Amino acid sequence: MTEFSSLLQADRGQPAHILVPVLAERFEAWVKQQPASHRALATAAQFSGKAGEMVVLPGRRDEEWSVAFGAAKKAGPWALAAIAQKLPGGTYRIENGAPAEGALGWLLAQHRFDRYLSKPDPLPARILLTQDPATIDETVAMAEAVALVRDLVDTPASDMGPAELAAAAEAVARSAGADIRVTLGDTLEQDYPMIASVGRAATRERAPRPPGSGAAGPARKSPRFHPAGADRSSVRAGCVRPTARGDPFHRRAGRFRRP
Repeated sequence: MTEFSSLLQADRGQPAHILVPVLAERFEAWVKQQPASHRALATAAQFSGKAGEMVVLPGRRDEEWSVAFGAAKKAGPWALAAIAQKLPGGTYRIENGAPAEGALGWLLAQHRFDRYLSKPDPLPARILLTQDPATIDETVAMAEAVALVRDLVDTPASDMGPAELAAAAEAVARSAGADIRVTLGDTLEQDYPMIASVGRAATRERAPRPPGSGAAGPARKSPRFHPAGADRSSVRAGCVRPTARGDPFHRRAGRFRRP
């Protein structure tokens, strides 16, 4: 998985290229204030301040170039995603502002699903600086959760059956220091008869195995999952689909979809 933590860093005044947001409705006023060389470059690049557009502007020294980009009218998680895919590798900071929610899109724009590539092409690291370092850990965790779900969805069914989904759930539980219990065999038949019935024709390796939280033991049945509820999830043929608002996957992955 992409190492997101290195792509969002605290702004401590280190050297960086400036990202200048330009609204389309204010483009004419902005371009009139630019030197002739910048106006010529904006014209050549057909830059008009529309969301997703950008133009590289030279500075006094070769390494001091900046980037003007079309800013979205409404700030949101995808506000910086388009330019994060186009920029060359380097370190950047937003002019007179913090990336806010846009930091999430900046990270996810640099995620690649390369499981089936023998030699993935190296991607340039675009590092974004933020003046709000307290949000870095949460943003990185959000990006990791969304990227995990994307990778699970993008993996073909031949390589992503109940066993692989259960393994992914166990890995997430271990990373969070949580307990997890995967239900198999006779316990599955007893506690989840409908799931066991649906998966009866599956081979042993691809049999249903719904994971859930809770300690095993004779005094406590394995947790049951139901179609709805404030603190429950739905399970279908060994596949967990979180629905509770308190669930970390719901908070992190469910709120953000590809634009």
